[in-house]
Amino acid sequence: MNIVESVVRASVRRPAVVFICVGLLLLASLLSVQSLGLKTSNLDLIDQNAPAVKRFLSFARSFGTPNALVVVLEGDNPAQLQQVADEAAPLLREVPGVRKVLDKFPKFELAPPTTEVSEPEYQYLQADNSKALYIFVQPENVSTEVSVITPLVAEIERTLDESIGKIDGVRIGYTGIPRYSLDDQQVIQRDMSILSLLSLALVSLLFVFSFHSIRRPILSVVTLLVSVILTFGVVAQYPGHLTLLSAPFAMMIFGLGIDYGIHIINRVEENLAKGWAESRAVESAVIELARTLSTSCGTTVAVFFVLMLSSFLGFKELGFIAGIGLLICLLLMFTLLPAMLASFVGKKNAISTRADALTRFVIALQGRRAATLLFLLTLLIAFMPTPRFDSDYLNLQPSGSNSVRLEREMTAHSVYSPYFAAFVVDSVDEAASLAGLLRSYDEIGEVRSLSDFISLPNLSEDEVRELMKKPREEWPSLDSAEIPERYQGIFDSKDGRFAVYAYPSGNIWDPDVEDRFLRLVRSIDEEVTGMPLLGNEMIRRTKQALHETSVYAFVALLLILGLDFKRPLLVLLTAVPPVFAIIWMHALMRLGGIAYNPLNIMALPIVLGIAVDDSVHITHRFLSEKGNLSRTLRCSGRSVLLTTLTTLAAFACIAFAEHRGLRSFSLILSIGVTAAFFHSVTVLPWLLDRFRGFIFKGNVAERHHRPSSAQNGA
Repeated sequence: MNIVESVVRASVRRPAVVFICVGLLLLASLLSVQSLGLKTSNLDLIDQNAPAVKRFLSFARSFGTPNALVVVLEGDNPAQLQQVADEAAPLLREVPGVRKVLDKFPKFELAPPTTEVSEPEYQYLQADNSKALYIFVQPENVSTEVSVITPLVAEIERTLDESIGKIDGVRIGYTGIPRYSLDDQQVIQRDMSILSLLSLALVSLLFVFSFHSIRRPILSVVTLLVSVILTFGVVAQYPGHLTLLSAPFAMMIFGLGIDYGIHIINRVEENLAKGWAESRAVESAVIELARTLSTSCGTTVAVFFVLMLSSFLGFKELGFIAGIGLLICLLLMFTLLPAMLASFVGKKNAISTRADALTRFVIALQGRRAATLLFLLTLLIAFMPTPRFDSDYLNLQPSGSNSVRLEREMTAHSVYSPYFAAFVVDSVDEAASLAGLLRSYDEIGEVRSLSDFISLPNLSEDEVRELMKKPREEWPSLDSAEIPERYQGIFDSKDGRFAVYAYPSGNIWDPDVEDRFLRLVRSIDEEVTGMPLLGNEMIRRTKQALHETSVYAFVALLLILGLDFKRPLLVLLTAVPPVFAIIWMHALMRLGGIAYNPLNIMALPIVLGIAVDDSVHITHRFLSEKGNLSRTLRCSGRSVLLTTLTTLAAFACIAFAEHRGLRSFSLILSIGVTAAFFHSVTVLPWLLDRFRGFIFKGNVAERHHRPSSAQNGA
């Protein structure tokens, strides 16, 4: 008698002990979960010790955070917008938590070195169509935590609404990283709370209507809910927060963990159909499935835990949370579920063995021609290119977002953007030289530095390049330029360093524009920082993590399957549906024009885990039934169909989220899960049947599925 049998027997025969232990853990989880927070910043997805992050944070501490809130004044009268800006800027400077407010910049004009220093002329940060004017509000606190940003943004909005919010012809809007963080937090918390409950309700209804009993499916759902709460308790201890990537983990547990309950209840009903008593049917079902469930769970958990090996912090935390959650779920399916099923015995034990609609649908999918065609078609589309990667952060934001609209228009109609490059130099003269050099490139739309405080006539591009070759002593002294107080600390730091800001020419969200801009600024200074550099680093690490974890996950999958089946042929056949499911998912994404992004990319390990689960159950049942395909598909095929439907029901709810990144995650996950199902119940059975002679050579089925003491009625 192994450990699992002992645990299951103890749970069935001493349920009170299980209830007390789980109850205490539930209480501890509910108490600790109150401290759990949600982080919505990109910085929270990257290792804080990464060089790009350290440079960004160092710059923020010296010159203030580049993550500024942008106040956008819209209207048809440019003079009125400027008047409103003159009223708004002083009010914003008085808001607690505001470090600097930039409503104007000196109008820079370059001239020969003989020109004398004079007072600069200031210009508003206005769109080229004069219908919008921008005010950059820099927070005092460099933190991107929502708890820090929320009160600041709320006070800014209140101040402007009370003072200038009712001026006819002027509309006030907000964009920039702080606004996006709040939008994400509000939308995700609201949608995830509502959609998680809807997901649980849909899974429960589908589960109940698919079986002969309401009680057994409901108890499985209760077990699942307890698993999620306990996982919340673990997450509250480590990592102590959720991110954009890990926020939907509850729905992952609903969609993946319910599979274990479905297989158990399906086997319980099979045993009840034999006329067994409920306690014996439950005990036997869990023990019979222990090895299969352990393997399927182990492969999925391995895929998630492999994410912890990646260089991307967001993946690491997601892998830990999802993997721990599934382990907790499996443990409760081996303990809490049997205890409840044995304690709350229904009046009617025996059930009908008549095939239902689910079983008939699975049987209808069978056929050598269909399986062969699907197999060959999969090999053909395997040569299609993989989906592209969309690095446009604005495409992840909630649909209809006013912040996104303002950002798009800001990029299209001005040289200003929250996404600029920031250089750090050691002297005023270096700052002026670098600013002049940057202005000579077409990729740069605007440059800001201490040299802006010198007003000079214009030079051509060729004259600028010639001027850059002259020694700095031939230039006028910039040290004599007086910087107004409101600009101090933006261009200069307390440690004697100076900042130069370069804004991209064109739409920074255009991959070609972004690539040219980043290559240029990096060629000038490898230590350059700013949101475009940080965002690019995040995308690079995301792609790297995808490639790393894909290889590691597949190796882990093969190792676990090898430990279970111990025969290369069975391992390879069982691994076919996961590989084919990913091929089809990528092909359909390409045909549908669906791109990967930093959020929906997490669907890949989930699809891989689900596909492995499906194929493991089919292969194990095929061995147990000694090659009887009809019996295999009537039993485990039905379970696989039901687990697919519940997974789709759980994740389809995310399609109703306002957040477009989460919606795209739901879409490609649904594609992958559906592909996994069809390959598991068509191609895999066909392959198992074709290799039947090799599979059962030496009575391998008996070695893998010896009857347990529970099956013998012990």
